[in-house]
Amino acid sequence: MRVLRQRKDEAVKISGRHLAFEGEQRLYQIVARRLMGMIDEHRDDPDWRIPSERELAEQLEVSRPVIREAVIALEVMGHVAVRGRAGMTVLPRPAEEDKGLHRPESHEDVLQLLEARRALESGIARLAAEQTQAFGLDMLREDLARMATQEAAPFAETMRGAQISLARMTGNAILLRMEEALQDAWAASPILESLKDRLYGPALRPLWIGDHHALLAALEMAQPATACKVADRHVAHLRKEIETLVHFGDQPDGAEPLHDDPREAELAPHRAASDFGPTTMPAKDAAHR
Repeated sequence: MRVLRQRKDEAVKISGRHLAFEGEQRLYQIVARRLMGMIDEHRDDPDWRIPSERELAEQLEVSRPVIREAVIALEVMGHVAVRGRAGMTVLPRPAEEDKGLHRPESHEDVLQLLEARRALESGIARLAAEQTQAFGLDMLREDLARMATQEAAPFAETMRGAQISLARMTGNAILLRMEEALQDAWAASPILESLKDRLYGPALRPLWIGDHHALLAALEMAQPATACKVADRHVAHLRKEIETLVHFGDQPDGAEPLHDDPREAELAPHRAASDFGPTTMPAKDAAHR
């Protein structure tokens, strides 16, 4: 795979145009953005078709392997489908409609939602590790980089995006829709909304970042069993912290809130990383021995 690593003041020439970009970027990512621009520009034209791989390579002045990687990236993101000799097909935008899950309003609803996430996301992580793709890993790395500097609300949205990206990496459209539905229900819960500033606050953000670093490491090393275990432990962490926050929230007026609890200074160092950090992972999963 061809990789271009450029500094902020550098540019990549594609089809006679110079595209400036920040940080390290892979050529296929830039090409994927150009292809997405072409799709958006012609989405309402019933007579337009996506050019062939050879035509795209000539038009964008890149190699055909780069075009293939860009198409895989768009396929992972759910924008196109590749169907044998029929070539690439543009997929419709997801409809903004009720996905069939009620809004979790009670504590019991939230616990059931956590159980559903634990069952689904551990399987998603296992499947994603079995067929890891470069673009999906890049997306997770970018999410982790953003998490390091975000406050509670954007941090929560980035965590949501990371889970959906993981579901996309499976290549299974049904799993993706199920994960999106669970994430929508999570975002719609008034209980979880009321806890957001503390659940994703400074004391707990290192724990969530540690969980995601551990998951990324398992994916990079193609360890399905470890990825499954890390995803399962992440939801267990969520449940534990939510139950703690709800418990403190139920205290009588005048009780100390969780973020002012003197235990926080003692607990914070232990929350800095997941129990399944990269240094504790086995070299290989049993399935790969």
